[in-house]
Amino acid sequence: MRFIEKTLKNQPKSLAKHLRTPEHSYDNYSNKDDLRLALFSEQHGICCYCMQRIQSPSANKMVIEHFLPQSKFAEHSLDYFNIFASCQGGANGKQKHLYHCDESKGDSIISLNPADKSKMDLIKFTGDGKIVTGIKQYDNEIDNILKLNIQSLREARRVIIVSLENAFSKFKNENVSENFLNKQIEKWNSCTDNFLPELCQVAIYFLQKKRKQIQHMK
Repeated sequence: MRFIEKTLKNQPKSLAKHLRTPEHSYDNYSNKDDLRLALFSEQHGICCYCMQRIQSPSANKMVIEHFLPQSKFAEHSLDYFNIFASCQGGANGKQKHLYHCDESKGDSIISLNPADKSKMDLIKFTGDGKIVTGIKQYDNEIDNILKLNIQSLREARRVIIVSLENAFSKFKNENVSENFLNKQIEKWNSCTDNFLPELCQVAIYFLQKKRKQIQHMK
């Protein structure tokens, strides 16, 4: 997970127009392709929960995720700040116990909102690729509701961490400069053709941790 900066300037015009119509609802909003594209672009093509690549903003490739579920919070079903782009969560061909993200969350209510920076700042990644916060409630949401620590996701994150560790091991006894780390962080936090690197926050966390170690040594 990583912080997603929600802003009304990214809300599609068709949604704003629909909100001004009488008896508007999510079900009678006919321009959901506009919404998918807006969310996909705002998140630069990665899932709001697992940060894996969403292949396209089409109905068969991504899910319109309501953080507060529609079934329990109908009044927020068209609230742009409550809506995100999620991957399909393994729903295509995988067994149900391997579902993750929106597909696993369903109608559950969670507190770990990707648009809440203070909560996203708590996210950490361990050497074996696990996501943790150190707060029991949030870790339960990660493990048992969003299922972000299933083996396939954990392994994908571990691969990134190991590749970075191997890259830094080549420096041997030479000092890694803070400037070099800043450039690497910028690289992982930058878009190519409006796409962020898949699982980018894993690398950013590792690099920021490395930078803190250097700063403490000064």
